[in-house]
Amino acid sequence: MFDFLSLNVFHQDLNEAYTTGRLSCEDGSALRYIDYAIIEQQTPMTAASTFWLDSLRDCKIDHHLSLPFDRHRVSDEHRTGRGISASFSFSEHLSRTFIAYASMSKITLENMALASYYAFLFKLTNGEKDLCIGMNTRGRYKPELMPIIGMFVNVIPLRCKLDPCWSFARLVKEVHQMATDSSHYSYFPLQRILAQHPLVSKPAFLDTSFQFDSNTTQNMSNEIILDDVREVLSNKLLTKLRKHTPKECRMWNLYGPAETSIISTYHIVDSCSDKTTIPIGRPLPNYCCIIHDEFRQPVIVDQQGELLVGGVGVFAGYLGRDDLTAKALVEINGVMYYRTGDLVRMDSSGLIYYISRKDYQVKLHGQRIEVGEIERCLLDTHITTCIVVKWGDDHLVAYVQGSGINENDLRKHCHSRLPSFMIPSMFVVLDQLPLTANGKVDRKRLPVPDFSSLSTLTSNTYNVPRTGMEEYVHDLWCRVLQIAGKKISTTIEFLTIGGHSLLFIQLYHHYQSIFGFDSQMLPITPFLQRATISEHAKLLEKIKFADIKPKVWQSLHINEGQEYFFGDK
Repeated sequence: MFDFLSLNVFHQDLNEAYTTGRLSCEDGSALRYIDYAIIEQQTPMTAASTFWLDSLRDCKIDHHLSLPFDRHRVSDEHRTGRGISASFSFSEHLSRTFIAYASMSKITLENMALASYYAFLFKLTNGEKDLCIGMNTRGRYKPELMPIIGMFVNVIPLRCKLDPCWSFARLVKEVHQMATDSSHYSYFPLQRILAQHPLVSKPAFLDTSFQFDSNTTQNMSNEIILDDVREVLSNKLLTKLRKHTPKECRMWNLYGPAETSIISTYHIVDSCSDKTTIPIGRPLPNYCCIIHDEFRQPVIVDQQGELLVGGVGVFAGYLGRDDLTAKALVEINGVMYYRTGDLVRMDSSGLIYYISRKDYQVKLHGQRIEVGEIERCLLDTHITTCIVVKWGDDHLVAYVQGSGINENDLRKHCHSRLPSFMIPSMFVVLDQLPLTANGKVDRKRLPVPDFSSLSTLTSNTYNVPRTGMEEYVHDLWCRVLQIAGKKISTTIEFLTIGGHSLLFIQLYHHYQSIFGFDSQMLPITPFLQRATISEHAKLLEKIKFADIKPKVWQSLHINEGQEYFFGDK
């Protein structure tokens, strides 16, 4: 097992063996791979440790980037772990321009490409300013290591703090300096870099998989037309409509605010292709649509942004409210556009998909959350209508309408489809959601949630701790949740009593420190899947009585590939 650079060395040695009948390395003067491991062991690591600690200080390396996607999320326990790589080639003209700019800036082509990638991620994430990605390094930081065959590749995190006001030249300069500084300490193993951040169970900068599907539309030959311009057309509503309409019925999904004369886009619903999300379609004749990010720049395919509508139906302004008119209308290339405030995305075929209102996007514990995604997840159950809102700084509350609703079933459904930080803290069941005069949900009239039910921290039947381990876990939960003196039922879940993903990682770290196990022996996943005091106590009892043998060896500071190599010997 060896890295890609070792392949050239292997070919040279093989050619030498065929032509001369011997190898130059047989005289014993050349370094071997085992010599490299000894050099690594003797290399001082203090400076490298300090550098990476400072570079990643306050960096949320476990936070995923807000990348666009065209399918439902899956929770961590349902991820397959299979990755995919995408590659492309520059055209001859672009290559010449690329090389000329790199030469003029006096940087390597690799750093030039890296700066371009950061600019691309900044654009793709709607302006994420703190970006951290993983990069493979050769690991041959000394000339004497070049002729050795072995696994030297190491992964390092490269963090770049962007300023939206920077020019591209400034970005190139900053990235070049950052990459140069990081390369000096690229020999520091990734395992030790992550060990300096003990609260991080899964570094997100190593997750770089993207996959997109293109949607196609098929023409239908129906004559009867049914249109609805009130609320978002969901698949559940579409199914109900199909049951009460003849097969010949042709359904249109129409979109448009009053400021653009009600209807500005249209889509003929196709039950075959519109299985996941029903698009709002394309602009009507004499209308045009563009999608801008928060910096008023056009977005790319499948990236969400604010929809701007222009054309003959755009209104002239609000009577007597020039201040509102100035915010709502913008002139682009001589055309007046209305800023709808709706977040949408456009696929590769030009179809526009409604996501939610721009002012319904919230930030909770450092994570940007699109509440519309949570609402779509809940609507896949038997409930008829739902609204998700943020209350205070710590809670997402889901208001649901329907009969015979079980909160635990809804929570389990969310656990299977959403990451933990997007699961509502509370579900409020209403017979009827308050509506505005035009039939839309009136968020201002939603009842204030009773957070005292969270403060009781008990389920319908309070279950007291029965064993010493349950009492110990109970006290530890109270300490992490900062609710000393309260009683927590042993059957209630952590995330339903004010806990969130960051607090859960802290709780897991306490378990590791107290009971002396690592993530390989008992990972965080079973704790997340069974997040009650009684279930945690059972898991910890197994660790308590397990025969944990102390390690009798010390690490040689090798990376995963090297560890695999030596482990087979």
